[in-house]
Amino acid sequence: MEVKLSNNRINLHEIPIVSSIDKNYVSIYSAFLASAISHINTNRNYKFILLVDDVPDYMIFALQKQVMHLSNVSLDVINMNNVIIKSNSENIIDFPRAASFRLYTPKLFPQYEKIIYIDADVIVMHDLAELFDVVLDKYAAVVLDYVINGQINTKKYKTLFVNNYCNAETYYIKYCGLNQRLLNKYFNSGVMLLNLNRLRKENIMSRCLIMLQDKKFAYPDQDILNVLFNGEVLILPQEWNFIPCSRTDYHFSYEITKQRVHAISCLKVIHFAGNKPWEYHKNIQFEELFWLFARKSVYYEKLLENKNNKIYKYLWILKNNFLLKLIKIKFPSLYLIVKKMYKKIKA
Repeated sequence: MEVKLSNNRINLHEIPIVSSIDKNYVSIYSAFLASAISHINTNRNYKFILLVDDVPDYMIFALQKQVMHLSNVSLDVINMNNVIIKSNSENIIDFPRAASFRLYTPKLFPQYEKIIYIDADVIVMHDLAELFDVVLDKYAAVVLDYVINGQINTKKYKTLFVNNYCNAETYYIKYCGLNQRLLNKYFNSGVMLLNLNRLRKENIMSRCLIMLQDKKFAYPDQDILNVLFNGEVLILPQEWNFIPCSRTDYHFSYEITKQRVHAISCLKVIHFAGNKPWEYHKNIQFEELFWLFARKSVYYEKLLENKNNKIYKYLWILKNNFLLKLIKIKFPSLYLIVKKMYKKIKA
């Protein structure tokens, strides 16, 4: 069933802000929504668009309550079960299926020349209209991925990517096919201004979907976008996608470190891409700002329940267990079963 919640008061000069979620991320999106509408310009019109994967209607209507009092804001919903092709689930078992929905945006929105795509696990600290107004002739306006930059520049850093690739630089160069120039421009796909006109013209997203079917990636949609955009991106300052990172063993490039220091004084979007304030994590940078806006959301109590639930503590330990990561490499079929059990318990 497709649920579409429109607002006839919105005119043609709206700012489309697209996100993808499943039912596990409804409460988190609610906090994002609260933060975004706290920084809107009353002279602009904002259309929030949710691409959803099996989200119950009552949850959608609860989100709608958050924007009903605003004459220049609307919330539309597209049920992606009616749109997506069947994907190779083994290639994206570490990520919700909704993470790949951004790859469908050029065809989903032929009426738009460009859109803002933004993950649900963010807090907005600035008017998103400023991002939308960026002049764009490249595929996208994006922010360099601070964490990946640290992994690539830390030669001793080891983790399990795919197919026994444990070194970040080796994984991205030999497996993904990125050269050094593209590594230096590796971006995070959680906050993007997408040039839909150019993406449609060059059929980029269809090629992304083919790659998603054919090959496993550590960060499926993000790695693929970095490969196919081929550096044709406009790099935005770090404040537009600031990812808190407490790792002291990473080595970062001088340029990105300088940007980070500046970004803290003028944060526009905080992206909790690693540790999550609503899960079993402690001392996360800027988590107070997340809870500031979570209190304004309709799912505040649900977020608190998740934070204080001991089951989530053990799920977090399981998720980050090295043995589980080893099973992922050596016994992928068993890993898939464990992941399904994890998702079922969490749901």
